[in-house]
Amino acid sequence: MAGTRRGRTAAGRTWRTLRHPLALPLWAGVLLWSMRTLQIQRLRSDSLSLSTLGWLLDSVAGSNAGAPVNDTFEHELYAVRDPGHWRIIDTNVDSADELTRLLSSEPERVVQVNVELVTISSGLVACTARETRDRVTFAPFSSWTPSDDDREQMRRAAVDHAILRFPGPALDNDQVNRVARLRAADTGGSARVWSGYAVNVGLVVGGVMTMLTLARAITATPGWPRRVRNRRRVASGRCVRCAYPVRDLPSGVCPECGTPVSASSPAGSGPGRPSPSGP
Repeated sequence: MAGTRRGRTAAGRTWRTLRHPLALPLWAGVLLWSMRTLQIQRLRSDSLSLSTLGWLLDSVAGSNAGAPVNDTFEHELYAVRDPGHWRIIDTNVDSADELTRLLSSEPERVVQVNVELVTISSGLVACTARETRDRVTFAPFSSWTPSDDDREQMRRAAVDHAILRFPGPALDNDQVNRVARLRAADTGGSARVWSGYAVNVGLVVGGVMTMLTLARAITATPGWPRRVRNRRRVASGRCVRCAYPVRDLPSGVCPECGTPVSASSPAGSGPGRPSPSGP
């Protein structure tokens, strides 16, 4: 029994310590770290703005909280069969005149090639599970069916072009590595994101403890609402007890409740402030 009582006492002291106003910077730091990590994880952005802050709040408490996020990168290319090899036409950087001419005169030489990186992220708020589905698809413009050797050559040409064309702002290092693995075959898989669990715990615990320590910091001093009320009544020339107007009264007693008040100006003890010596 004594051990149980000591355990409860120690738990109570620990709880009071965690809610102490001095712990407010700690819990606020945990909350800010979690929101910052969530922003980088979901938005891939280091800059904090009103739009990203609104997105973060919606992710934590909005209708989209916990919904899977589907992030798809798709690059459309065209493979042209030349004698002995395949070359790539990218309409984003190349002229479309040659492609238009080939489609009208020799469509059997052209195959549409799509490089797709699909990432499905899920979790309570931050991503705790990630699934990838990366593939290269082929769509000939005629009834001709490419052989396995043709598909391998087109795959490598398209992947090499995507790697050379899009590193930097469009693709991060992880996505570039995923594109490189597509040179051999379509890939995919799933993995746990353990840092997401830490972010989710930080958002919940940091948010709750920040509010508790902030509330305790505000109400730590006993009688704070009464003192605030009395200061407002004194400033407006009212009785500190019943709020009756006592400014410029000839007597030093509130006629409403009989509370002693000072007949002097606020420079002294102030209207509405109890007189040190009584009436």
